[in-house]
Amino acid sequence: MNRYFRYILFFCLFAFAIGFSYSQDSGSGNDFAKKNDKGFSAYIDYPVFYKDFTSLFLFNVEMALIKRDRLINPAFSIGFGMGFSKYGVGPYAVPIEFKLLYGKSNNKIETGLGIMPIGADVAINARFGFRMYLFEHLLLRLAYTPYFIVPYGDREQDEPYIEIKSDLSIGIGYRF
Repeated sequence: MNRYFRYILFFCLFAFAIGFSYSQDSGSGNDFAKKNDKGFSAYIDYPVFYKDFTSLFLFNVEMALIKRDRLINPAFSIGFGMGFSKYGVGPYAVPIEFKLLYGKSNNKIETGLGIMPIGADVAINARFGFRMYLFEHLLLRLAYTPYFIVPYGDREQDEPYIEIKSDLSIGIGYRF
């Protein structure tokens, strides 16, 4: 088995093990507001216009510290992504992002900053988006995500040091 697929399998099993440990909380003895303090979710994110030579798919796990009486809630996500093209599996990415979620209902506005190594390059990204929880567990996301890519290695003459790409990312996931 390929070494990268072992890493992906280990990461997925680890993420689901963490998710199921939070989802087994029965809530006995806790009131409803205390039970919903942690928001663990796993989702697939797809940057629509990110087309260097591949289509990038990102699998993320997120921990949000949600309290019903707060308007602004922090969240942290980490993930793993792969690029797919007609030539095979392309560069690998590891997105790490810190977010703030605004809102008290199931519809929230999110902003965030992150860093994402993509192959040999590094992308610093920002996120301005909207998320909604449907049926208590289904997570839908839509966000504007500009990337500031710092390439590794030599650049051609008159090529900028930092490349800026604007993108729209969509995501679907499950909230535990």
